[in-house]
Amino acid sequence: MRSSSARHASGLACGAVVYAWARGLFGERAAAVTTALFLLSPPILAHGHLATVDVACMLTIFLACAALRWALRREGLGP
Repeated sequence: MRSSSARHASGLACGAVVYAWARGLFGERAAAVTTALFLLSPPILAHGHLATVDVACMLTIFLACAALRWALRREGLGP
């Protein structure tokens, strides 16, 4: 079983990805509001501390979407 800090770290990593993405799109203030809304949403509060695959899958999907956006912007294909 994973330790408590490792379980919380995956939820916080999701918040960091959301913050970085929102900051790149809309700026600091909007990123702070977006991250606060994300971290205070009931599903994140309810499942963020559990040692299930939900949060790990969410983190993987967030990172895959961020990598796709980065690749498209690098090639000049995306916004």
